[in-house]
This record gives sequence, structure tokens and C-alpha cells, in this order.
Amino acid sequence: MTVRLPKRDIMRTPCDFLKLALTAVMMAVLGAMLSGCALRDFISLEPAAVTSDRAAFESAQAAFLAGNLSSARKTFGRLSAAASLPEIRRSARYGLACADMVQAEDTEGFQTAVESFLQVISDSVNDLGTGLGGDSEASKRSQKSFPKADPVLLARGLSRGMALTCQARKADRKKLSAGQAKEKKWKKERAKMQHLIDTLQHQITVLERIDQERQEKRRVQ
Repeated sequence: MTVRLPKRDIMRTPCDFLKLALTAVMMAVLGAMLSGCALRDFISLEPAAVTSDRAAFESAQAAFLAGNLSSARKTFGRLSAAASLPEIRRSARYGLACADMVQAEDTEGFQTAVESFLQVISDSVNDLGTGLGGDSEASKRSQKSFPKADPVLLARGLSRGMALTCQARKADRKKLSAGQAKEKKWKKERAKMQHLIDTLQHQITVLERIDQERQEKRRVQ
């Protein structure tokens, strides 16, 4: 096998060779820019759509932690349905479930949000197992760059659940207490009514006795 070396007149000096290399790099960059690609996109190995989705996810997490749940939930919902990577969609579903936990108005709503969260976990285990078993380099890169969801999101969701549970218990105790009070009052009223009935029966017995005595007196006369 014969290897042909460049002609001597192309590389007369190291300086000439360096100029040639710089010219090639500049032409490549210029060509990329003219084709509509920014320099950072030309250098970056990650598609712009993925970078945008990651930034949106981080922004949604920040909004969640700042208390802007409506904005966070809106972004999580969009990413969970249309993010470029399944990992981002899965993390967005995680955030969405946590937002639903925090916004739950009662224990039933919280339970529904928890079921959604558990489904996310189940799907994550299955998807990650499938991805790790493959040979695709893109899949491996995706696993390494999985956008970790802040555990504080879940902590706030669980805190809301504890608050709702306490409220439900207090309400149950109030109902029980109210029920016991009503039962006590009803027993008191029933006793009073029974006393009245007994009194009336006694009065009727007395009146019947008086009437009977009168009738006997009339017969004697």
C-alpha cells in the first residue's frame, strides 16, 4: 500500500500548514453559519429541541418551588405530552403528579394524584430497564442525561397529603362529636318526652278514677 504525501510546495513551512488548517476550520464554521446553524449548535452534540426541553423542565421546577403552581403545572403538562426525550416526558409527569398532590382539595383528589405518581414510577422502572438493556449509544446518552426531578417536589406533595389527612381526621372527630352530642340531646329529649307521656298517663288514670267515682255517686243517689 502506497501512501502519498502532500506536495512540498503546500507545506513549505509549519506556518503555512497552520494557516491552511485555520482556513479549513474557518470555512467549516462559515459553512455551518451560512446553512442556518449557530456556532453553539454546530459544536453541541445535543439537539436544540432537547436543550430547550431541559431548560423548560428546570424552569417549571423553579416555578413549582417558588409557589407558582399554575405555571409549573402548565409547563409540566406540555412537556409530559410533547417533550423530545422520553426521560424528560417521564420527569414532567413526575412534576405534574407532585403539582396535583399539592393542589388537591381533599383526600380523594390527593389519592388520585398519588396513583398517577405511582404509575410514573412503574413506567420509569420499565422504560429504564428497556433502555439499559439496549446497545444504542443514543439511549445510553439519554440515560446519563436523565433530568433528575427535585425530591422537594415530592416532599411538598406528601406534606399536602399529611395536612389533608389531618383535616379529614379533625372533620371526622367533629362529626363524631356532633353525632354524640346529637345522640345525647336526643336521649335527653326522649327522656323528657317519656316523662311527659308518663305524666299524661297518670293524669288520665286520675281523671278516669274521678269519673268512675262520680258515676258511682250518681248510682247511689
